[in-house]
Amino acid sequence: MSRCSFFGSYISLRIVVLMTQYEDGDSQLDVKVKKATERISENIHIVANEPSLAFYRLQEHVRKALPPMVEKRVEVTKLHHELQGRCYDVEYAVRTKESTSVYKRLSAHITIDLPDLPELSDALRETASKVESMMAQARTASLATNDGNS
Repeated sequence: MSRCSFFGSYISLRIVVLMTQYEDGDSQLDVKVKKATERISENIHIVANEPSLAFYRLQEHVRKALPPMVEKRVEVTKLHHELQGRCYDVEYAVRTKESTSVYKRLSAHITIDLPDLPELSDALRETASKVESMMAQARTASLATNDGNS
């Protein structure tokens, strides 16, 4: 006899002994108590002799908990890809902004600020354009050497 079945039998016996002490007890109460103790004893016996019951409970828990977890993982992966794309967009915008030369912005201001001196504005714009083209060539050469070293 296993310990759990012994324990269940002990519980049944103890409750029966307590019930016999109260002789004026209700017969319906006796029947209900006896059924309850039998069920408790049966459950203790099942748990003691059925280790697969624990695995069944684990299986049921996994079966219920896994689909929502997988859905959340798919959602997080999708959001990660979207966020990564947006990060690339921001990096591209920052690089574009940084590559916009000060000289281009300066030449736009020169055109606006000096409308009365078209010759000076043209000369400054031409100088800014030449400096800009030299910087673009230097940037291209720098990128080519960086790609060659990689």
